[in-house]
Amino acid sequence: MADYEKVIKGLECCTFILGKRKCNECPYQSDNGCYQLQDDFHALLKEQEAVKPNRSGGMRPGWWCGACNYEIGQGDKYCKHCGQAVKWE
Repeated sequence: MADYEKVIKGLECCTFILGKRKCNECPYQSDNGCYQLQDDFHALLKEQEAVKPNRSGGMRPGWWCGACNYEIGQGDKYCKHCGQAVKWE
């Protein structure tokens, strides 16, 4: 899983301020550079995508989060356990 704080710092360093980047302060300087920053940024965005809920009719009928399998209420916009957005269709 990508480190949120590291990605934010990397993006701040890549932003042009007065015509300069701050590559020497970038936490991705020793990694695979900007390519790793892009991969981590993409991974964080994917984590934020809404998931479809699962429905169970077994011993405990109801709706379950598609990310963490915690019980959710029908129509909940977010899982109370993991915070993942829920996509109802």
